[in-house]
Amino acid sequence: MFICATSLLNRIRFTLFKFFNCAKCLLLQPHFLQLMKQIIQLSVILLFWVTGEGIVKLAGLTIPGSIIGMLLLVVSLKIKLIKPKQVEETAHFLIDNMALFFIPAGVGLMCYFDIIQQDWLPIVISIAISTILVMAVIGILSNTNKPDHE
Repeated sequence: MFICATSLLNRIRFTLFKFFNCAKCLLLQPHFLQLMKQIIQLSVILLFWVTGEGIVKLAGLTIPGSIIGMLLLVVSLKIKLIKPKQVEETAHFLIDNMALFFIPAGVGLMCYFDIIQQDWLPIVISIAISTILVMAVIGILSNTNKPDHE
């Protein structure tokens, strides 16, 4: 009986050793570490989004919470509260796949097709003017932030 109990304990010890050794190996795998890094970066971005939503709810603002959250993120990056490396990879992933985020909005527009059909001219004019304004502002800002190489 004593031999069987010792054998059982040795088997349990061996199994636990194998399990924890495998878990430790998994935690040190580069793919796992990369995944954890991306999850942390996404959490930082989502934290700013949720903070923006909370500010909008508490203050009763009409600006979308996501805009407030992204402004907070930009300010945090500008004052170096957050380093760009802390959100860089996930931000690049989101930008690279941005077209996917417009699909639900495009499909949602079809619910208002009759309104769009009636007022298409003001919609097209406002889109054209806002596009020109955005391009002009981006052009001006990109030239003011460039160091002179002359």
